[in-house]
Amino acid sequence: MESADWIVDFGPGAGEHGGARGVGRDPGNVMADPASLTGAYLSGRAEISVPQRRRPVGKARITIAGATENNLKNVTVSFPLGCFVAVTGVSGAGKSTLR
Repeated sequence: MESADWIVDFGPGAGEHGGARGVGRDPGNVMADPASLTGAYLSGRAEISVPQRRRPVGKARITIAGATENNLKNVTVSFPLGCFVAVTGVSGAGKSTLR
């Protein structure tokens, strides 16, 4: 986000506590804004502590074998179950094909 040209910062609350329309600004202005929760984390004023001990990833997995739809060409991938997994990549790389 710090490398972005422009950030649209919504908030400060979410759901029924939100409703304030975000303002598009460059990252420096977002980080300098004391009312911006996003800016607080980007600037280091706020942080989420990393737990000293993490739960181990189990052996249970789901595997997609030989995916060939759209841009995928015989791709096999295995995802661990019971933990947060993010699939990232450029537009058109086949992320949504794996769903």
